[in-house]
Amino acid sequence: MSAVADELEGAVLAAQFRRLPGAHAGQHRGQVIAGNDVLQRRLPAIVVDLLIGLVFVPDRAAGLDLRTSTHTMSPMSLAAHPDSTRLERAVGRAVLLAVPWAGEAFRATVMAFATRLDLASGEGARLHGGRWTPKGAFRTLYGSLTPEAALAELLEGHRRKGLPDAQALPVAVVGLDIKLQRVLDLTDGRCRQALGISLGRITTEPWERLQRRRKEALTQALGRLARQAGFEGLLVPSAIPRRTHRNIVVFIGMLMPESRVEIVHPEQLAARRQKKA
Repeated sequence: MSAVADELEGAVLAAQFRRLPGAHAGQHRGQVIAGNDVLQRRLPAIVVDLLIGLVFVPDRAAGLDLRTSTHTMSPMSLAAHPDSTRLERAVGRAVLLAVPWAGEAFRATVMAFATRLDLASGEGARLHGGRWTPKGAFRTLYGSLTPEAALAELLEGHRRKGLPDAQALPVAVVGLDIKLQRVLDLTDGRCRQALGISLGRITTEPWERLQRRRKEALTQALGRLARQAGFEGLLVPSAIPRRTHRNIVVFIGMLMPESRVEIVHPEQLAARRQKKA
């Protein structure tokens, strides 16, 4: 019985991101910090299921105050993905794969939205949807891990809409200082395997076409369910063909007190959009 108690205690500590067997000591800026593979091998699936309910349900997780409106999700305007039930179960089990992440990220945006109010609000993704955000659901910040990748992502989005690069410019590329406690790393093949998804599937999903048909894409379902399970964000591979860079997706309403998303040099940006004359 003592051994079982020890394993349960270790799992609780893991869910709270304290030190666990096989984890890397310390934090390395810009890198995934902890690994839970040893813990997962030790605990049977039924125990993992119990821990999901006891430890990592968002309204019981340390630091989340669901009395505030920032953690609520607006009614989704899309039909839920048909595989949502299986995905919800898989994402629930993946809470023990959650990792902290800290580092610099970059966001490119058109000049009109390069303001302190808009740039990191995530409101655009809530209103219009995104690869990892169902339209009308919740605020989500999209960033890249290099400035070159951020610019490439913005231009690729305009190209899909038929807008020439020259017409998409000028843009602002802004640095972000990000620190998160609970991230689901979808660039890790072991994590994708645990979720039953493939790299090809999540990088080629035609989410915009599906959204126009009022259907939720697989990637949007993954974002919705990860947020629902208490994750603060995702590390994701780029969907641009022949690109290997990584992006970070932050669920703004789920940030814990010790987490942060801060604009670097905000004083160089306008406070808000100028009203049109």
